[in-house]
Amino acid sequence: NDSLGIPDLIIYNSLYWDGTEWSVKRIPYNYQGTDFISQIQSVFAFTPNDIWFCGNGVIHWDGINYVAITIPTNVWGPYQMNKIWGSRSNELYIVGSSGSLARKKNSIWQKIVSGTGLTLTDISGNDKGDVYACGLNIAQGKGIVLNTSNGFSWQTLAEGDIIPPTQIFDPKLYGSIASVWADQDNTLYAAGNLVYRYKFSKWNYLKSLPENFIGGNPNTYYRGFINKVRGKASNDIWIVGDRNTVRHFNGVTWQQIGLPYSPNSDIIWLDLDVKDNLVAISGMKGNKAFIMIIKR
Repeated sequence: NDSLGIPDLIIYNSLYWDGTEWSVKRIPYNYQGTDFISQIQSVFAFTPNDIWFCGNGVIHWDGINYVAITIPTNVWGPYQMNKIWGSRSNELYIVGSSGSLARKKNSIWQKIVSGTGLTLTDISGNDKGDVYACGLNIAQGKGIVLNTSNGFSWQTLAEGDIIPPTQIFDPKLYGSIASVWADQDNTLYAAGNLVYRYKFSKWNYLKSLPENFIGGNPNTYYRGFINKVRGKASNDIWIVGDRNTVRHFNGVTWQQIGLPYSPNSDIIWLDLDVKDNLVAISGMKGNKAFIMIIKR
């Protein structure tokens, strides 16, 4: 329905915040002369005139037009695209279902052999050239973390599974991995059932987070499943997830932001991004989209 409660039959696939108010937008994917308004899974912006979208295909906003980007079928098959990320506009990565992973270097797309069939959900990197991706199968409690230092040759950094506490970090992590974020201090954070830190080639729990260990957080008393982790530094970290989990670490303590956390909440936060003093979080409450912008 529109703002008056009248059914709106026009299809939209994005929302735009201009600093004052929201508006709905139609971002087209032009295929053989016809515009399709398909679902968009991810957006990544370098500048206001250099924005990349992906879902059923890749779209580039160049400041004037939405340009459909053709990816060869031998690079990307009939798979859902879940996340697009890059260190610069001429070096982009896409991750998706069935372990799909592709890289754009300048104008050339390359298929990356990920070595997994899990659904890849997130990708992140630092300015040192390290790139990390992760994937999961929630029903089976499985996860994976992949990494590369040259952009093409990827390796498995860690696997997640339902394991007893005595086997943690030897060599597996516990549970699914939904998100990865690399800070600029050679530290990697991975989140899902639990939140982990990888530093000096060693995995450990993120110990500052309360009850963050196998057997902790009984009945999701402190937080729900973590869908996204992002931040600016090791003393400025955000996590969001289900049951209205929105927590920020200031270097000393973790604090719930916005509405109080509740194990019975129907708010599920799915995505998060941090830019300077602005934090944007998106998800859903029941069957409706839910968005929160936090300014510091």
